[in-house]
Amino acid sequence: MCTKEFGKAGEKVSVLGFWGMRFDPEDEEGAIRTIHRAVELGINYFDIAPGYCEDKSETFIGKALDLLPEEKKQSVYVSTKSHYMSESTADNVRRRIDSQLKTLRLETISFYNMWYIMDMKQFKAIRHSKDPTTLTVLFEDSLALMGLMIAIAAITLVHFTGILAIDAVASMIIGVLLMVFALFLANETNILLVGEAVTPLKREQILGCLHSCDEVDKVVSLKTMHLSPDEVIVAVEVDYRNDITVHELEVLNDRIEKSIKEVIPNAKVYLEAENK
Repeated sequence: MCTKEFGKAGEKVSVLGFWGMRFDPEDEEGAIRTIHRAVELGINYFDIAPGYCEDKSETFIGKALDLLPEEKKQSVYVSTKSHYMSESTADNVRRRIDSQLKTLRLETISFYNMWYIMDMKQFKAIRHSKDPTTLTVLFEDSLALMGLMIAIAAITLVHFTGILAIDAVASMIIGVLLMVFALFLANETNILLVGEAVTPLKREQILGCLHSCDEVDKVVSLKTMHLSPDEVIVAVEVDYRNDITVHELEVLNDRIEKSIKEVIPNAKVYLEAENK
């Protein structure tokens, strides 16, 4: 396997990396076999993140690497990440990294990235809007203006060239634009009707709320569903620390619910302890 220097870090990683986002969350053995096969083929760069595969990706990588001979394990580079929205302070980042080190069964993380997207606020607000009215008004008015400009350009060209086909082509272009918008709106509305999950960013923020609690050993599963543009069901199965008391559990659940509602104000939060 050919290698290449990773940025300015001076470390040589395989030119073909392993993206740990497509595991079957229920097939741990299959995931471990796949990771071991990748290592056998010479791949030594593994990219993962919290939230991948229902928050199982880091667990699978950790267990798979733990089964390798120490020499082979030391030759593998693990790259993981977090998001400034879910870990907005240094203390939160440290807690997240401590949790990831424990899950990955590593002493160090080779490469650590912080997701940070800027200058796309309007695009993100539109793309992730759960209100079809917002999409309809914005895109319908935009398409109306675009269609008007196309029509004016076509009429002007026909006037000066006398080629009537230009008008027909312009009409077809306007029709195609309207069909594309109709399909886009139908897709967005259909997803919301059948129960759309929250965006990856919101999911990361919810996981950040859970991982920031020392009493939580791990998040077993996290499922979300929009009931309306603003109302969301958040169902979480949690593995709590074994030494926690009933009173402490009640206080902890209240704290978790409040922190999740800071991310999604109209969330309906359901917390369940893992069956052991």
